[in-house]
Amino acid sequence: MRTLEADEAADAMRWLCGDTWPPESGYTGFDPIGPWPAAAWVLNAIYERDDMPANLTYHELRQQAIAAGLQEAAIGGGLGFAEKPPPPWRRLTWCELGAREGFGCWAVNADWEDPGVIPAAAHPAIGPTGQSSWPVSILPPTEGSLDAESLDGVIAVLAEHTSAHAVADCGFYYGVVAFMPEDATVFAGDLRELSTLARIHTLTPNNIWPADHSWLIYTDYDLNATRVSGSPELVDALRGHRDLDTIRVRFDRPGTST
Repeated sequence: MRTLEADEAADAMRWLCGDTWPPESGYTGFDPIGPWPAAAWVLNAIYERDDMPANLTYHELRQQAIAAGLQEAAIGGGLGFAEKPPPPWRRLTWCELGAREGFGCWAVNADWEDPGVIPAAAHPAIGPTGQSSWPVSILPPTEGSLDAESLDGVIAVLAEHTSAHAVADCGFYYGVVAFMPEDATVFAGDLRELSTLARIHTLTPNNIWPADHSWLIYTDYDLNATRVSGSPELVDALRGHRDLDTIRVRFDRPGTST
């Protein structure tokens, strides 16, 4: 894995941002319609444990800690790369949680024609409906990065559906936002080095692509899901992976897969 110099970065990013480098847009990633016929959102992992009170929120716990003069409690979720928590935490899918009273998830919303497909222009979202804070019995999905369990699953699927040459020659783009000191940066390297890169930067890149541009990953700092665009076979494999919680994207244009 190496950091590209400005001229190399400009060449690597031209297909996404044009001839201007650093880019004048795409601070939180580029999400072009592109040539790919299929796509899916990989939903960041949610975890739950039964030995924590489901009727106590992180906000209430924090207020109790403040009143007792203790260190403020973490509120869960947040921005960045998250490791898989140890037992007794267990995985909870978005649809499972969204079906519960007090939570909302577009994937189980009766207003959608198909709960397994999201329109191309929409972004998945989930959370409590009656209050702004999550219960302490649940670890919410983080924003701006794939989590460890999802990342491992995505890498495994991509490696199986990408040529060996393209896997070994991938691009990794980090945009820039106001609270981050770094400028937009592009790395080049093997897809299988992505886990190390994510842990160093505490975020997965905003965009990832192979040398042949056969797929594109898009992660926005404000979203708790990652979009993977590629072939129908790739998307089917993502949808079928046991460690991935996914929703298919519907493209409203001729010649594309739903």
